[in-house]
Amino acid sequence: MSDFLNLHRKAIYDTIKGARLNPDEFKFEERDNIFKIEYQDSKLFFEFRKIISSNNQFKYKFKTIFPHKRIVTNYSTGFKPITFNSCLGFFDKFLKRQVKFHIKETRTPNPWNKVHPSSYDFIKGNSEGPDEPFTKQETIELRQRLNALTKTVTNEFKLQQADAKKLQEHVEKLIEASKTQSKKDWKMFAVGVLISIVTTLSLDTSQGKRLYKLFIDVLTESLNLIDGLTQP
Repeated sequence: MSDFLNLHRKAIYDTIKGARLNPDEFKFEERDNIFKIEYQDSKLFFEFRKIISSNNQFKYKFKTIFPHKRIVTNYSTGFKPITFNSCLGFFDKFLKRQVKFHIKETRTPNPWNKVHPSSYDFIKGNSEGPDEPFTKQETIELRQRLNALTKTVTNEFKLQQADAKKLQEHVEKLIEASKTQSKKDWKMFAVGVLISIVTTLSLDTSQGKRLYKLFIDVLTESLNLIDGLTQP
């Protein structure tokens, strides 16, 4: 038989409503001296634990998920019993901080998907393979090909002098990275640089796709850096 009263259950329900959350989105489990509430299947939970043989003493326990996905379980300080109303105060903070953060995070779309969806294909197509450095000859050829790419993009997109200079600066980053990074790491680095180019030059989606295709065509022929890439 549960040690919780309807007054306790109502107070928990009202706290959820007071935090402007929907009680229907929570699951609860009640057994003996424990009342556990979880937000959907998020693994976020808050647990009220009534101290047996006491009138109004409780402990609480909750699990939080921080932005970097590390899961931490927290207990009331020193396991010292506190009143039910004090537990409710911690529960209210849990709802407003952890649950609302989780809802906001999971409902916020990733804007980079709209910048250039094929970047994920680029990563997926190159996440495997040997992790080897560039040879000196490959670095020389990479420079030649990227410089050719710069001229093509400048002419095709009719870039102004200032934008052409920014493009060349990004290309230099790719060339310099080939001297210190492995091919596998360089591919991942190149994705970030290309997205930066799209953003810096204010390219629309079709232009961004065109830039990726030019990049693929320039490097695939001899260096074979982007084998397995899904074409945009």
